[in-house]
Amino acid sequence: MHMISYVSDVRVGPQIVKNEMVNIVDSARKKNSNLDVTGVLFFENNHFFQIIEGPEDNLRQLYGTIEKDERHCRITKLLDQPVSDRTFKEWSLETFYVDNPSIINPTTLKLMRELYVQNFGVSATGLLEFVTKMVDEMDTFKINKDLGNI
Repeated sequence: MHMISYVSDVRVGPQIVKNEMVNIVDSARKKNSNLDVTGVLFFENNHFFQIIEGPEDNLRQLYGTIEKDERHCRITKLLDQPVSDRTFKEWSLETFYVDNPSIINPTTLKLMRELYVQNFGVSATGLLEFVTKMVDEMDTFKINKDLGNI
């Protein structure tokens, strides 16, 4: 079993991507099912963040397709490593929307990944939980700061 995680910049406007997400997810779920790939996709105003897992050859094939997808650019691979078990067994592609563009960006995600891997090793579930918690904490901090509570 293998895992690849990446972040990319969205090349089209956020409203176009939001409208297109249903098509993206439907297409990806079909393709992922055929390739025996599972994973999670975050979409934020200007970025995609994805974790995919499955047989290494299938992931490489899928990642090659992702790199050619014209809806995004500046893809930064965060992880590309073997994992002991599949984490997202039931998720052909789970999707999350983050509505705070000042929080998720390639640099922040890369730093989160480095912090996580240095301290906890490689785990898709752990990385997802860590990133989710960090985004929630940063969002709460920003809201409180904007309200003058900090």
